[in-house]
Amino acid sequence: MESPSASAAASGLDGRSLQIVKALIDEYMRDGSTVSSERVAQASGLQLSSSSVRGILARLEEQGFIRQDHVSSGRRPTAKGIRIYLSSLIQMREPSSRVAAELRQSMRTEAVNVMAKSVPETLAKLTGMVALVALPRTEEAKIAQLQFVRLSATRVMAVLVTREGEVRNRLLETDGELSVRELERAAAIFNENCAGESLADAKLRLGGLLAALQGRIAGILRQMLAKLAGGEEDRKLYLAGEDSLLARAQLLEEAERLDELLRLLHHKSLLLRLLDKGRAADDVSVFIGAEAGVPEMEEFSLVTAPCAGEDGNVIGALGLIGPIRMKYAKIVPIMRMSSLLMKDAARRISSDYGKDG
Repeated sequence: MESPSASAAASGLDGRSLQIVKALIDEYMRDGSTVSSERVAQASGLQLSSSSVRGILARLEEQGFIRQDHVSSGRRPTAKGIRIYLSSLIQMREPSSRVAAELRQSMRTEAVNVMAKSVPETLAKLTGMVALVALPRTEEAKIAQLQFVRLSATRVMAVLVTREGEVRNRLLETDGELSVRELERAAAIFNENCAGESLADAKLRLGGLLAALQGRIAGILRQMLAKLAGGEEDRKLYLAGEDSLLARAQLLEEAERLDELLRLLHHKSLLLRLLDKGRAADDVSVFIGAEAGVPEMEEFSLVTAPCAGEDGNVIGALGLIGPIRMKYAKIVPIMRMSSLLMKDAARRISSDYGKDG
């Protein structure tokens, strides 16, 4: 994120206007109701007449920082207004030792897929938002080892273990009977050449080798590579906290958008696309309302954080979805800490599986 002073300067607002924006948004964040000019004047602490405050509010509305739904109603911030509020008008609050301990506890596991289930449950409890964790496609995961399990004369189970502790199984059908020795040889060829690589890189590495191999060993490896390939439907998405957020939203102005939010929360590919918006970032990303590029998110915000291993290999993406007036000063630091702790946990898990491999 850019520095607060740079963000404030870029907004083109003077100090008095910034104070008015902050006062209005602070009041709006309390209960989600529109804010009258009298309320703004009192909250700002500025010694200004009501007419002066109304004049500043009118200019802020013209500039797109606030809006008034009806002539007789108060005003509320727009996404543009909350963006300047987030970048330069609030002080982030570091998570407490209790919050840090709960996050660490959720990551005390030996497999990333177990952690991917427990982390959103903890984040949802700590924030009251919908929390999500998306794992990468199978082709992006780093390989620890492959094993073939003979089920019958013509049926084999391929068991791929990633460096992050995930296990992917695929059932393979063979044209003829493969002996246990042949399956062990096929697995050994794969592990010797592909351990530590992504599945996508493993395909490239094995391309020439498989052309030189003869018979059933090459066939079972080709079939395994084809079966393990997957697209968006292959990615795992873990979600928690939807019930608590929906219960809260029913009491707030966001209630009218509940149906759209419910549809969004059941649309896996769309949720993955939202999480991927911040996946390549170095830090926490915040998408306010329409910034997410999804109509269902107009009254909600998305906070994302990448989770990458020490070598830059992305092992997941974190996300929180909540009302546009969420407590950013609390939530952004929690997401930043979660991302760093998950990275450390993934590095530990990867190291353990690397040793085992």
